[in-house]
Amino acid sequence: MKKLFLFIVFANIVIFCFAQKKSEIMGRVVDSIDKKGIPYVTVKLLDSVGHLQNGTMTDTTGFFKMAKMPRNTYIIEVSCLGYKTKKLSINANESQVYYKINLVTDAKMLETAVVTGERITMREEIDKMVYKIDDFTLRNST
Repeated sequence: MKKLFLFIVFANIVIFCFAQKKSEIMGRVVDSIDKKGIPYVTVKLLDSVGHLQNGTMTDTTGFFKMAKMPRNTYIIEVSCLGYKTKKLSINANESQVYYKINLVTDAKMLETAVVTGERITMREEIDKMVYKIDDFTLRNST
């Protein structure tokens, strides 16, 4: 009985010593000008080589959270349409890590867009086909 008790105590000590400590990474992504939170921003957590470890999106107020991450050094990549992508190196060796990330707007001018449309000239119904001819065609036809 004494040997069983010592085995259980020793096993728990070994498990406790080799258990990997976890970190909770959280933060807020804000606009660099008005300091308001940016909703639905993609937040990627990459290892030092650049492999994806975790990812999330910000909520409607710009907050994000990634729980139960092994304590390590990571790269956070933050991207959103209309803003420049930002990469930060972070050290997640605490139980809770908080970062405030400012994104800079990325204004790009687009070329002139031309929108063209076409009318439906024929439609098929159950018992007939209906042709729709515009006035220009009627005036120029014989």
